[in-house]
Amino acid sequence: MKNINQMFVAYIGLGSNLGDRAGYINSAMNELANSDSIYPDKMSRIIETAPLGGKLQPDYFNCVLRIKTRLSPEKLLDKLQFIEEKLGRVHTDNHGSRTIDLDILLYDDKIIDAPRLQIPHPQMHLRSFVLDGICEIDDSVIHPILKRTAAELKSRLNGQNFLISDDGSKLISIAGIVGVGKTTLARGLAVMLDAMLIEENYDDNPYLAKVYDGQEDLALKSELYFVNSSVSQLGKDKLTDDQLYVSDYVFDKAFVYANRWLDEQQMLKYKAEYAILETKIAKASVVIYLKDSISRCLERIHLRNRPYEQEITQNFLYSLEFDYDKMFKYWKTCPVITIDAGKFNTADGNSVRALAEEIKYYVFSKKEI
Repeated sequence: MKNINQMFVAYIGLGSNLGDRAGYINSAMNELANSDSIYPDKMSRIIETAPLGGKLQPDYFNCVLRIKTRLSPEKLLDKLQFIEEKLGRVHTDNHGSRTIDLDILLYDDKIIDAPRLQIPHPQMHLRSFVLDGICEIDDSVIHPILKRTAAELKSRLNGQNFLISDDGSKLISIAGIVGVGKTTLARGLAVMLDAMLIEENYDDNPYLAKVYDGQEDLALKSELYFVNSSVSQLGKDKLTDDQLYVSDYVFDKAFVYANRWLDEQQMLKYKAEYAILETKIAKASVVIYLKDSISRCLERIHLRNRPYEQEITQNFLYSLEFDYDKMFKYWKTCPVITIDAGKFNTADGNSVRALAEEIKYYVFSKKEI
């Protein structure tokens, strides 16, 4: 027999960027508190955020409210839309200015995909202002589709807010130190996602082996070769809008290696060339940062037996790992999904397939998945 008194937990996102923003949020809170079968439980602090997509709009006030309710998701949506209309919300496009915006982010562990209502909110995992609010309330909340905690999803964004566009190329880049398994994972993902694979041209670099052999005077030529090769592979004019791509490297790692190989004078010349070429590179939609123990990376290096890599030391790999960690600590370009290769088999089809399904939510809009 159905329990008519059963209570459900839901998370509501509140936002306003017109008029008295704080006043509209407070008014919406009062309306919710005075509604039958809705019981506000805990509210995050209000934060100010820029509009998504660089739109010329006033900044938003945003917060998250946890409620308990007896209403079904559909009835709760009806109530939220009634409150929006009462407070002067005019519906235009999805990202237009509004007096108040009330979104159902989560409703227990329900998954709903209907024309009128999608739960969880289809792009909540791309919004730091949403995940910050949820984490203030309970950072252990699980996203019912991605099966990740709010805290883990938040860590992937580094404080940024991203908007998936249906236009433009879509690039998934794999990052990590030498020997971590980037190419193996990239090849697997390319198959699972029906994507075009882009592999870095290590073996075509005529200077690399000599640099590893101690000819430091060739380091600048070697690093510039990689940058120019990247432009030929990842240039904005090379990636088409109707194709998904997976690369086994991230362009920005070029500086990681340049800092290791180049002296001060070489670095000045490198930076000048890099600044020009960087503008030609397509930005990644999402980065997969693959990490593993240094000892296992050395094992892989020795097994694949590239002659010029056999003198790579643990200290060299530790220094690369430090630089990669530093790079992603300040990364703002796109979400970064960090994977522990010690717990994730990059050659296992089931594991790669599960990761591919998760990546789709960072690359495609809901209607494309």
